[in-house]
Amino acid sequence: SIADQARTGLIQNGMIRLLKKYHQKRNEVIGGASVLSILASILLIPIVLFIWNVYGLKETINLEDFLLIGACFGIGFMVQAYLRVRESILISDLRFDLLFLVKLSCGLSLFLGVLMIPDPELITLVGIQVFSQFVGLLVILFFPKATFRWDQPIFLELFQYGRFVMGTNLGSMIYNKMDVLVLGSMIGPIAVGLYNAASRITNFVEVPLSSKAQVVFPQLAKSAAQNNFNQLVQQYELGLGKVLSILTPLCLLIIVFAKPILSLVAGPEYAAGSMILQVLSLSVLIKPWGRFFGITLDAINRPNLNFYFLLLWMVLNLLLNVLLIPIFGSIGVAIATLICVGCSAIIGQYILIKIIPISPKRVLQLGVNTIYKNINSKSL
Repeated sequence: SIADQARTGLIQNGMIRLLKKYHQKRNEVIGGASVLSILASILLIPIVLFIWNVYGLKETINLEDFLLIGACFGIGFMVQAYLRVRESILISDLRFDLLFLVKLSCGLSLFLGVLMIPDPELITLVGIQVFSQFVGLLVILFFPKATFRWDQPIFLELFQYGRFVMGTNLGSMIYNKMDVLVLGSMIGPIAVGLYNAASRITNFVEVPLSSKAQVVFPQLAKSAAQNNFNQLVQQYELGLGKVLSILTPLCLLIIVFAKPILSLVAGPEYAAGSMILQVLSLSVLIKPWGRFFGITLDAINRPNLNFYFLLLWMVLNLLLNVLLIPIFGSIGVAIATLICVGCSAIIGQYILIKIIPISPKRVLQLGVNTIYKNINSKSL
C-alpha cells in the first residue's frame, strides 16, 4: 500500500495538471507518465520484497515460495502501474463513471475470489490479488485507447512535480498512523483499540471529502493552467462549501450520539471511547479546509509548499502526542489531532488569501445556503 501510494503520488496529480496545461500534447504527457510509473514500479518491487522478507516472513516462508509469491506480486504491481496511468486519465477527463467500473471490477473480483476459496494459502491470496488487477486491466481496455509519445522535457517536469506529491502522500500516511504508534508505545493495545474504533467511524465520514477533492482537483488544475484565477476561486469556494454542508450535519449527529453509535458499530465495550469520537468529529469538521489548501497548492504548481507544511504538521503532531498522552490518556491523541488540524486550517487559509483572492466567509455562506436548500427541498 505504501509503495502504491508513492507511485500514485509520483504520477497522478502531476499528470492531471499537465494534461490540463498541455492539452495539445496529451499523448506526450501520457507517455511520460507511463514511463515514470513503470520506472517507479521497477524500483519499488525489490524494495518491497526485501522489507517483506527481512521484517515480515523471514522465518515463516521458504525460498521457493518467497520467489513464487514475489514473482506474482511483481507482475500484479506492473499491471497496476499501467492501471494507475489510465485511471489518472479518467480523473482528468472527469469520467468517474468509468473509473467506478474499473474500481468495482477489481474490488468484486478480489472479494469473490477470497469468498469462493474456503481456506486459501498465502500464495493463493496473492494470486487472487494479481487476478483482480488483470480484471481491471481488461475492463479499462474497452475504453478509448491512449496513445503514448516520448517528450523528455514533459517527463522531467512531471518528475520534478511528482516527487513532492509523492513525499506528501508518504508523509500523510505516516502522519495518519503516527498517533496510533505513539499511543500504543506509551499506553498499550487497549487504548489503541478504543482510538481505532472511533477513528474508523470518522474515516467513513470523511469519504465525501476525499471524493469531492478528487473531483475538484482537475477543475482547479485546468483553471490554473489557463490563468483563470477568478474561476479557480469560484471552484475552490463552491467545492469546499458543498463539502462542509455534507460533513456538518453528519459530524453534529455523531457528536450528539457518539456513545450509541460506537456501541452499535464496534460493540458496547468500545462505548468508553465516545469522547474520543466526539473530539475526532470536530477535527473532521475542520479537515476540509486543510485538504482543499493542499490540492489548491498542487493545482497552482506549488506542491513543494504543500510538502513542507505536511512535515511541519507531522513534527507538531508528534510533539503534542508526547506531551498530551501522559496528561489526558488516549483522548490526548484526539486533542493533538484537533490542534494540528485547526492550526493547518488557519495558517493554510492565511497563506491562500495571500496567493489567490479566496474568501472563507463566502465558503461558509455557500455551505449554509446549500444546507438550507437541501432542507427546503426535502420539506417540499
